[in-house]
Amino acid sequence: MPVSAADECSAFLGKAFQAQPSIQTRHKENNMRLPQPLWRICTSALLLLALTPCVHADTAHQEFAAARQRWQAAGIRDYSFLLLQRCFCPRAPATRITVQNGVVQSARNVADDTPVEPARLGGLPSLDGIFQKIEEAYAQPADEINLTLNPTYGYPEHVFIDYYKRMADEELVYEIRDFTH
Repeated sequence: MPVSAADECSAFLGKAFQAQPSIQTRHKENNMRLPQPLWRICTSALLLLALTPCVHADTAHQEFAAARQRWQAAGIRDYSFLLLQRCFCPRAPATRITVQNGVVQSARNVADDTPVEPARLGGLPSLDGIFQKIEEAYAQPADEINLTLNPTYGYPEHVFIDYYKRMADEELVYEIRDFTH
């Protein structure tokens, strides 16, 4: 059965990264030598794989920046929206948030239509506040950021931020629905 260059590269890399006493000993013990062109292909493939997430992250951040500019250009300062927040935190009920002149003025728990206590209003984000959280996640940088952005106004409709992949329960999820202005 013929062996492809990708199979040879994979086999070489599998052997090369096994724990061995030293590189020199490893080569002698495993008799691992790749022809020069195949070595270049493997090296190029690894470099391409290593850079791909950076290119995607830059593109995603640029799309986010363009969406934020659309939001700012729309000049919407008075609006309301339904916020569903999911995180490892005390149960955050679905909340209808009303913003006037860019500042959260009131909020109501959707389930029982009761007002949110004034002391809690400061902890509820406006859409500008959500944009800021996303920008901070990019600056940190968070391990994973997934967004769905409104095509017309640019505001985030769905936000998923995983700050640390290896840590449980620190993710942040926002869903923004029923936006009106």
